[in-house]
Amino acid sequence: MQPTTETTVETTTDTLPPAHEGAPPAESPDDIKAKTPMEHWLRRQFPGRSLRGMLAALKALENGVPVPYLAFFGSDETEGLKSDDLYRLLDLRVEWEEIARKQAHLIQEIQAQNRLTDELRLQIERSSDLDRLEDLFAPFKLKRQTLGIQAREAGLGVLADYLWSKARGEEPTEIAGASLEEKAASFAKPETKYPDTAAVLKGVQDIIVERIAEIFELRSLVRSTVLRRSKIRAAKGPKAKPNSKYSKFFEYQEPIGSLKKGSSSHRYLAMRRGWMEDELVLSFDRPDEGVLLEKFEEFACPNKESIGAEILVQAARLALKGNVYTVMENEAHRHMKEESERHVIQTLTENLRKKLLRPGMGRKAIMGIDPGSGNHPCSLALVDADGKLVVNMTFKIEEAATNLHQEFLQSLEKLKIEAIAVAHGPRSKEVRESFKRILEGAGRPLPIVSVHEHTSSIYCSSPAAKEEFPALDVNTRRAIFVARYLQDPLSVILRLDPKFLSLGEFQHEVNQGELRKALQRGIEASVNFAGVDPNYAPVHVLQKVSGVSQEAARALVQHRDQQGKLKCRDDLKQVSGLASHFEHCAGFLRVQESAERLDTTFIHPKHYQAVRDYTASVGASDAFSLSPEQYAAAETNESLVAATGKTNAKHIAFELAHAGEDPRGSFSIFEYQSDLKGFADLKKDQPYPGVVTNVTSFGAFVDIGIEQDGLVHISELTDVLAKNPFDTLFPGDPITVWVAGVNEEKKQISLTMRAPGAKGAGRGERRPRTGQRPARRPRVPRGEQTPRVAADGTAAPSAEGAPPREARERGPRRDRFRGRDGEGREGGDRKKREDRPPRKPKKPMRDSKTGAIVKMDEDDGRVRGGQRMATKAKPMAFNPFANLGELLKNKQDKS
Repeated sequence: MQPTTETTVETTTDTLPPAHEGAPPAESPDDIKAKTPMEHWLRRQFPGRSLRGMLAALKALENGVPVPYLAFFGSDETEGLKSDDLYRLLDLRVEWEEIARKQAHLIQEIQAQNRLTDELRLQIERSSDLDRLEDLFAPFKLKRQTLGIQAREAGLGVLADYLWSKARGEEPTEIAGASLEEKAASFAKPETKYPDTAAVLKGVQDIIVERIAEIFELRSLVRSTVLRRSKIRAAKGPKAKPNSKYSKFFEYQEPIGSLKKGSSSHRYLAMRRGWMEDELVLSFDRPDEGVLLEKFEEFACPNKESIGAEILVQAARLALKGNVYTVMENEAHRHMKEESERHVIQTLTENLRKKLLRPGMGRKAIMGIDPGSGNHPCSLALVDADGKLVVNMTFKIEEAATNLHQEFLQSLEKLKIEAIAVAHGPRSKEVRESFKRILEGAGRPLPIVSVHEHTSSIYCSSPAAKEEFPALDVNTRRAIFVARYLQDPLSVILRLDPKFLSLGEFQHEVNQGELRKALQRGIEASVNFAGVDPNYAPVHVLQKVSGVSQEAARALVQHRDQQGKLKCRDDLKQVSGLASHFEHCAGFLRVQESAERLDTTFIHPKHYQAVRDYTASVGASDAFSLSPEQYAAAETNESLVAATGKTNAKHIAFELAHAGEDPRGSFSIFEYQSDLKGFADLKKDQPYPGVVTNVTSFGAFVDIGIEQDGLVHISELTDVLAKNPFDTLFPGDPITVWVAGVNEEKKQISLTMRAPGAKGAGRGERRPRTGQRPARRPRVPRGEQTPRVAADGTAAPSAEGAPPREARERGPRRDRFRGRDGEGREGGDRKKREDRPPRKPKKPMRDSKTGAIVKMDEDDGRVRGGQRMATKAKPMAFNPFANLGELLKNKQDKS
């Protein structure tokens, strides 16, 4: 190991690395002062956040308080930390423990070598970045048998130290010989790998290369230049295919800073995938290489006239180009991969939340139908309000559409079916139309819903479905799934392991451990955001509630099966495992059939008395009969705020004003355009309602009600070129599209989400060159930059003369505050969506507070999870509907 030498590197302002260990952000006058290194580090990680709140949150989390409870009911103690912040705080605590262990290990290792100085110890203790710590430890790391170590073991370190000191004007111990060759000749040993002068000088150069490459300041300088100013280049690889999916990257370059952004994550991961498959070759350009080379040479050899200057200069070049650049470029790849994976995981988690938070019809008897394909018959399954399979059968749609109308209608009366769910597939339109004609002929307004959910195919062959319905075929299982999905999407999707869900691109290429952790957190946040009825929810949903373990969930289900349904929240204390966690779980378990109406809300039982006191103080007999003014006044009522806290008072006012509402929104039935039958009916520039069936990196496929889905190319998603379709669309979203082109021969439909009247000049079209510069467009008010489009596709009138966005009056928002979907926001009255002026939202047809579909109806039942029971009923094939009612009666008699 070579001795250390005190050295400095002069750097300019524009090439300095980022101030990773810079001063912490300004502290709030009311906040506490950071005292320990961890507290300073936390303040840098959460700029603008209260350190007092973060420390209080960490203490509560260490004491076992669940994140949902702390985010919902402990917001006053944590001073507004949301669930995402709390989860990140947990990760940062683990990260800091790793940093602290690394610091202690480095100090111990360097101290064992008797080379630890007070200055170096201070640098290590103040460094909270693992890369920076590795740079500090590089000169002291025990290495493998590198060329430099071999040269030192051969005794060439004396000559290397001599040249190094001479270049700095120091006076080292002289070595015999007038010239460099003569000095080197005395170190040559025929029996070693350094038999002559040339080999000795080469070994000396290897020693100096390693010394320069380990200088902390030089490594930081190159790291800053690479991460800030370098570009990554992609070129055609040796195994590139003729029609490669990576062809757009065959001649491509992009700055590293751009690729580290979340919106560019899919591009870097795509290039990396092509790189791994040898269809692409990735490299970095090296900006400011000349400037960096000058600094390396100046550091290595300040005196160019000294002995051995050529060796020192050449060593500086090798250290930069062959060592430090390579290390920093590999580090840049690692950073880009980590940032891209972090964004992809965040996107996949958000997609799962959107999938879970879609509203359902609630506890209603649903008939699920799998339309089958080809000559295979349709599969039918009827589930009751609790999701239990009542009867299943197969039938041919031709028979159902001809001579058995009366039998089907009689079965509807006996079975009390409230909706029909048809799985999306090749014959789903035919099935829907057949049943629609039967119902219209009989004057029965029964909703027929097309379920666009790829998870149904996954469920059919999943271990959960095989365990629950071992005797049923996959088509019948799919019919059961769509019926349950129409009741409650959250409950049925949670039956599956998240790794089986198709949530987006690159799902199987990111860190699977981090992905699973993020998805589990997203599930936990979604379940607690929606709330759970303990009288109907199954075990796999109950165990995701704050403070409820798997054992406690099973005990709750066993308790209600043996002793009947819970009558109020206090009955939860009688369940084994819930009594000790009653405070953490009671606020999220809403007993809808309780005589105490507060049990149906998200108001915690510990706040009931404060609510009653406020109700009495305003002279009202019931907390749910207050006037809007009294609800608003509750947020600032001194007694209520003192008893519950400022944030909880706002939440209580919101819950009282919107009692009985499902946070996911109301269920609405999507309807296709009735006169659209096939390709011949499609008209260009005509708006059609559709449902997104799949999202890819190049666009989205949309079902508009005919046998072939249409494609909305990425360039046609918005008026401004979209960078990533996954940021705006998700399978199952209802949208409005316009027909851009039809190729009936190839069965292709080109769609656009850009209203024909709102389109500007086509992308890629060259404007005619004129002798004058085009006139500058007049400034348009911010709120009117994009033409507004009504829900039916027609252009909505513009709001000319409207006041600026900042000056518009806005009522209190209804947004909830749990989880990622609106946590920490104020409650209050919210203007009904149907009363708002129509506009084209950034994320089409998506609710801002939950991410759920927002085309809502008012008359929906409360959504409750149902108990799913296994059945041994075998599929029965007979004439459809003729004896369906009798079959049900026989099954009931036997039971």
